Amino acid sequence: MKLLLALVLAWSVTAQADILVYKNVLSETRTGGNKTQTFTATGWTVLDLDTLDTTTILVDALHKQFSVSYPTVTGYQVSPSKFSTNTLIQFTTDELEGASAKGINSKLTINADAVTKKPLYAQAPFSFLVSGNRPYTADDGLDYLHEFHGSLIFDGVTTLAANKSATDESDEVDKLTQSLTAKGYVQN
Repeated sequence: MKLLLALVLAWSVTAQADILVYKNVLSETRTGGNKTQTFTATGWTVLDLDTLDTTTILVDALHKQFSVSYPTVTGYQVSPSKFSTNTLIQFTTDELEGASAKGINSKLTINADAVTKKPLYAQAPFSFLVSGNRPYTADDGLDYLHEFHGSLIFDGVTTLAANKSATDESDEVDKLTQSLTAKGYVQN
């Protein structure tokens, strides 16, 4: 299914473009051990249109920390009507395991033709609604429930800049994490 979604996204691109960048706005609640903790994370999700490889950079602004994960994702596209297509991405590993992201496809400008300067588009969601939960056993041996909700919002400026300079997913992740490190954030 991952390959199928990648092919659909690649075919929906007017010409070759490598990545989509989304801004993360996520809340996480951990319940267990006689307490409930709530965390807020920002950052980016970088998606390679050709392979559907995904990298998530979660930023904890309160503690000036960030983490980088490479979740395994499964993607689906369904058409509830002849006028729209929904995309669903399920995170099956790493920090967002158990979460899914759903959005309605729209026409996103992701690059410009080198010769004609005309815009190049992809059919992908402008925003994804993220939700999910999973149980886990923590290092203290106690069982917890991990719940997620929030959104991923298309970052057109970063996407255009990355695709214009032919940046691939890995290079864009390096650039974003270097910008965080320059601002005093520490990778955990």
